[in-house]
Amino acid sequence: MGVKFNREYNDIIEELTDALMDIEGCHEFFEMEPEEWGAMKTRERRDCLRTLSDDLFYGLGTESFIELGDSLITWHRQNHTLTVSYPVKATRTIGLI
Repeated sequence: MGVKFNREYNDIIEELTDALMDIEGCHEFFEMEPEEWGAMKTRERRDCLRTLSDDLFYGLGTESFIELGDSLITWHRQNHTLTVSYPVKATRTIGLI
């Protein structure tokens, strides 16, 4: 069963990408060293994370949460939201409807 949404898909993915930009250690998913990730231009990092956002969105259709770096991405079916929970920052909520 996939993640149900009623907003424009691109808007959801852009918002999720913004949230992923704040995750410490997200470069580990790409098997990159911190120096390699830091050497990339912001646009290049964002492009990588946008692709990852697509994958996470569909992955959350089979898993209720996914760990990434030091954070947790969760699909709340009842609330029609995704949350990105950071260890030391405020949780970000992304509405799906």
